Amino acid sequence: MWSSTLVDDDVLLAGMVEDALAEGGYTVRVANTAVDGQKLINTNSYDLAVLDWDLPDGSGVNILAAHRSAGGGTPVILLTGHSSIADKELGLDSGANDYLTKPFHMTELSARIRAVLRTAASRSAAPRALGSGNEDLLRQGNLLGTRLASSYEFLQLLGEGGMAQVFKARHPYLQRLVAIKMLRPTNIHEHSIVQFQKEALALSRLEHLYIVNVYDFGLTENRRPFMVMEFIEGKNLDEVIEEQDFMPLRPALDLLIQAANGLAYAHENGILHGDVKSSNIMLKQVEGGKQIAKLLDFGLAKLSEPDKSENTTCRTLGSPPYISPEQADCRPSDERSDIYSFGCVIFELVTGYLPFVADTPTEMLAKHISAVPFSLQQVRPGVAYPERLQMLITKTLEKDPARRYQSMRELKQELSELAAEL
Repeated sequence: MWSSTLVDDDVLLAGMVEDALAEGGYTVRVANTAVDGQKLINTNSYDLAVLDWDLPDGSGVNILAAHRSAGGGTPVILLTGHSSIADKELGLDSGANDYLTKPFHMTELSARIRAVLRTAASRSAAPRALGSGNEDLLRQGNLLGTRLASSYEFLQLLGEGGMAQVFKARHPYLQRLVAIKMLRPTNIHEHSIVQFQKEALALSRLEHLYIVNVYDFGLTENRRPFMVMEFIEGKNLDEVIEEQDFMPLRPALDLLIQAANGLAYAHENGILHGDVKSSNIMLKQVEGGKQIAKLLDFGLAKLSEPDKSENTTCRTLGSPPYISPEQADCRPSDERSDIYSFGCVIFELVTGYLPFVADTPTEMLAKHISAVPFSLQQVRPGVAYPERLQMLITKTLEKDPARRYQSMRELKQELSELAAEL
């Protein structure tokens, strides 16, 4: 069965058109306002859209123009009381496939729908998805009929959170495994698209051994942003801590030095991570059975030079267990905020515990702002830690950024000197 969307504020006419579409074999999603119509056409893939020109809170022409400017290719029929040649020209120039003036007979609408679909089908058939037996996976990602699914063979859903899904896929010619990150359809709006694009731009500027590589970025036909990245076969530090309880100091320092090296490189190239935590540091298997650290998920990345076009309204960004006091308190942040979060990761990796414990995210933010962190001996009294390690962690977790290490390169050097003493 084909799918369609209908946007019309005339409830009686909308009901008649909906019935006509259903009789033609369509499932129909109906919206009666421009805002709801824009959401429908932006977050779903349809075989046909029927848009009323005049809506109480906007215009079907504007919905159409925005859809086309974003690369949307859904066939569209405009319904309108505008009958002048100039209005017809505007509607067609905005990207309409056909234009039907009110009043009209449902038989004429049905005939125009068939004609529009014949034309669309003759111009380009839907791209054929790669692979076999992965249709359910493609439906889960709303990827059927997209060029992305015809360019990569989708193999597995690696994970999903509140904002995004990550798929494992294969490039058919290079035979290279990749990870494809996509915004969830329910999270597609202007701010999230800009933020997602910012992450892709940040990562594309960072070619480094200890930072995940980005190969491509774009929008699918239904306007879902995607990012094609290096696939890493391995676990993140959070999973390692869960399995091992905590990591012995020597191997922990080796991985921390690598991650600090990657963060220092990002900072020196004007990119702040913004969400440093153990689950954003992957362990990649390399030759000789060794593992190296790989930084990923620069989802909150920002340029170290402030973007004057950004909305300055306070929004607490970061993960509560690792967030810096200035981020928690909605104050300006810089690379020293990443250093604070990295200090939380150091503490967690060598002890298996976080430096603060709280029952709620709000309480955790308050602890970062004003509470004294645990010491190593408080959480692991049976383990002998070097005094220099405790001093290093204490300095990274200072409430005042001016009292922390002033660069990630400085912290990396301190970690290297500590490792040399073991």
